[in-house]
Amino acid sequence: MRAPAVLLFVVLILGLVSTASICGFVWASPESWSEVVRFTGAGSLQTRTTPDFTVGHANWRIIWNYTYASENASVAGFVVSTYPRGQSGDMVSFIFSIGGSPTSGIEYVSNQTGTFFMEIVAPAQVTSYSLIVEQDLDSIPEFPSPLVALSLVLVAALLAVTVRRKRTT
Repeated sequence: MRAPAVLLFVVLILGLVSTASICGFVWASPESWSEVVRFTGAGSLQTRTTPDFTVGHANWRIIWNYTYASENASVAGFVVSTYPRGQSGDMVSFIFSIGGSPTSGIEYVSNQTGTFFMEIVAPAQVTSYSLIVEQDLDSIPEFPSPLVALSLVLVAALLAVTVRRKRTT
């Protein structure tokens, strides 16, 4: 009777870990950030599309800042949209600043790995901008979907067997 209880506990823990991964929980400590790519420039009349960059860890961030001509604060603005390569319309990150406030920040992205690009909109009043993409080397990608499904099926089956055994004894 003791062995099924231990097995139930182990399967239940696997199910909870799998469920946590579905909900976007990431097992990581944000202490080891590593730069992936850096983009710098100045405002113009055209939208700039960056070269592709690849992020291999589940947690990453975009550290951004910009400066503008002080006499043009009311029209200063900065917009950065990040998309996965080959998936139009599936925006991963959106940075928006208008009127010169704020002029810097950090945008966090979780559970997204792959190849991405950015579209940068900065009017001519923006004298300079910087975007630094860093990834957390301690973070790991989500569990694969088949592992999650298998864990949930095992938990359900084991619970059904345990309940049936208790009813027959």
